[in-house]
Amino acid sequence: MSCTIALTVLALPLMVPLVYLALAADPSVPATQPVEPADNSYCLTCHMNFKNEKLAAQHQVAGVGCDKCHGPSEKHSSDEDGIIPPDVMFPKDRITSSCASCHKTDVLEKDGGHTPLLSGKAVEPLRYCTDCHGLHVMAHRTRRWDKVSRKLISDDGVRMLTQPDRKP
Repeated sequence: MSCTIALTVLALPLMVPLVYLALAADPSVPATQPVEPADNSYCLTCHMNFKNEKLAAQHQVAGVGCDKCHGPSEKHSSDEDGIIPPDVMFPKDRITSSCASCHKTDVLEKDGGHTPLLSGKAVEPLRYCTDCHGLHVMAHRTRRWDKVSRKLISDDGVRMLTQPDRKP
């Protein structure tokens, strides 16, 4: 019995973000309804740095996987040379509106802490959801795409499966 209580107490910090995400995303879903964690293993094969990153980890335990925001990105995931971009990327000016597609603004307005952000009056350094709720960027990038056009704008030239054409 005491072991069950200890496990419940240890799990409580993981449950709090889960309950908050469930309430913010859909107030009609009871907070006590069990949620199956998302399976991000396909993405984490290459993007292991996001396994314990705050934003990704909180959404994962709440059943919201990478594909919910970034699309299935099957071509990106199967491209071991890393040239094909994810299906969806977010320029800074689209981050907050993307988050608001699940996290309802009327729920966020009630806590008061989001008022400057939601009113459009937020200033640097706290202008986007990710400024407080997890940076969610790759610390080291070998590829960069324009996040709107999805065109490759820079890469390190290293290929895992193919070799670039070499001149004799």
